Parts: sequence; structure tokens; C-alpha cells
Amino acid sequence: MSKFFDDTMQGLLQAIEIEKGNIPLTERKGMPAPTLLAKMTGNTQQAISRLEKKNHSPSLQTFCNILDALGYGIVIEKKATI
Repeated sequence: MSKFFDDTMQGLLQAIEIEKGNIPLTERKGMPAPTLLAKMTGNTQQAISRLEKKNHSPSLQTFCNILDALGYGIVIEKKATI
């Protein structure tokens, strides 16, 4: 798997552990108040769970929201033509 995919999955798994209370939340300067990935992305916990279990593929908007919540961005570039 790619580093990006591994980082994304790690973030999703950490969100679950935070919700269970297994990982303490710490506030960082300049960061939004700690919240769950579902709230950060504007989705339900059920929707995030379906993605985590690979039962559902996210829409492009949901995917971009997850990237943003995890501190990533995406750039789409036009391919160079020959």
C-alpha cells in the first residue's frame, strides 16, 4: 500500500481509539478543537465506519474532506500532452 493510504487508515483508526477513550486528546496551538473524524468531515460515524471496513467507497467530496481533516490536500493536474 502507499504511504498516503497507510496514513489515511492510521488516522481513521486513531479516530476510533479517541472515541473509545484509549487515546487522550491534547490541544495544539493553531489547530481546531479536538473532535472526531466524523465531525471534522461533516459525516456520520456510520459513514466513516463503512469506509474503514472497506464496505463503501467515498465520494470525491467525502474523500477530500477526510484528507483535509487529516492535514493532507489533493492537487489535480492536467497531464502533459505529447
